[in-house]
Amino acid sequence: VALQVSQYASFENFLGALKAALEIVGKAADISLCERLGLRYVNLIRPKDAPISAYLQPGLIGLPASELVIKRLQYRYESAGMTEVGKLVTRLSVSDNGKFLPPDLDGSGLDYGPKPEKGETIILLENDHFSIKQRDYKTEDIIASMEDLHEYTDRAFRAAVTEQALRIWGQTPEEAV
Repeated sequence: VALQVSQYASFENFLGALKAALEIVGKAADISLCERLGLRYVNLIRPKDAPISAYLQPGLIGLPASELVIKRLQYRYESAGMTEVGKLVTRLSVSDNGKFLPPDLDGSGLDYGPKPEKGETIILLENDHFSIKQRDYKTEDIIASMEDLHEYTDRAFRAAVTEQALRIWGQTPEEAV
């Protein structure tokens, strides 16, 4: 069961839709086991009136293009680690090639609204937290596990972005993700 959304409103709304899907699919297919749970956020950041450094923590910025005498710097960052509930992978890329989704999600058919044009600098911040273990297919237990996964993806997002970015987006640090 996979649930993709392009206009994410809140985790609570997402969980409600996921719960309904799990119940329907579980009954229709008579599923008894679940082996992998995951929660993946792909955030498109479009810096317009502020430099990239206004959005990202210094450890994610990369080498300074001005010191390298590079006009258009593109780069990637990735980290992975184990949490108490699974593996958390954070990926970041800065590009201006017009692509705004990771390759495995490109072509999903979802409506993403206005897409970046080639030449527009964008930041893709992706947090993917998953747990691989065999468990009973019980909707309430799966939802509880998704809440645990969300706690760490929320932490990763907050650790990656600046308070200035949250203000630019009209949020307080408590309202993020």
